[in-house]
Amino acid sequence: MIRQCAAHEFEQIYKIINDGALAYKGVIPEDCWTEPYMPRHELRDEIEAGVEFWGWEHDGALRGVMGLQNVPDVVLIRHAYVLPNEQRRGIGAGLLSHLRGRASAPILIGTWADALWAICFYEKSGFRLVGRHQKDALLRRYWKVPPRQMEASAVLADQGWWDLNVKGGAFVDPTSNCVVIRHAVPDEKSSRCAISNIGLASGSRAAAGGWRGLRRVGDRRIMLLVT
Repeated sequence: MIRQCAAHEFEQIYKIINDGALAYKGVIPEDCWTEPYMPRHELRDEIEAGVEFWGWEHDGALRGVMGLQNVPDVVLIRHAYVLPNEQRRGIGAGLLSHLRGRASAPILIGTWADALWAICFYEKSGFRLVGRHQKDALLRRYWKVPPRQMEASAVLADQGWWDLNVKGGAFVDPTSNCVVIRHAVPDEKSSRCAISNIGLASGSRAAAGGWRGLRRVGDRRIMLLVT
């Protein structure tokens, strides 16, 4: 059974994360490994920052956990772990499918670049690795990780995110916090459509420059990129 974890299950979540993370030992860079992998105070900080944990329960006990965090423009899948003796039984896939069903925005997932099994798992579920430049920008925007961990990390995105980053789409640039619209032949109708695809309401046209210039939607600038 998949359900949201309760506050009193903190110690169970802590144990699942740290037991499951033992798979990283000797795989990720040595200077990135700590014991415990996630101290209790870090787990508390993550929960206070809005990470909502969901768990797979069997026979009255949690066997795996996965976190969901809503941040501006996207949803993050965080801290996905299954107890070592419960792995390869579909628990991770079940949790991921459940949380994807609850997401209301494109999904991003961060993991270690050397954790090839984790990357393969997400790729089988339709996620794709983003490029290095995009990865660094996304990590700075949506995660709080030190520079060394950023170097050793990978970011994967679901199809919803990729759809907003192809020609004819619109996406929020994580570095400038601008909404960028890509069009070969820009016009007002197609730009409105691109903006609506990311759930933003269009505002009034800029006084100068029209759709080829700079606009605002809410508190964001709109930049038209002619491709």
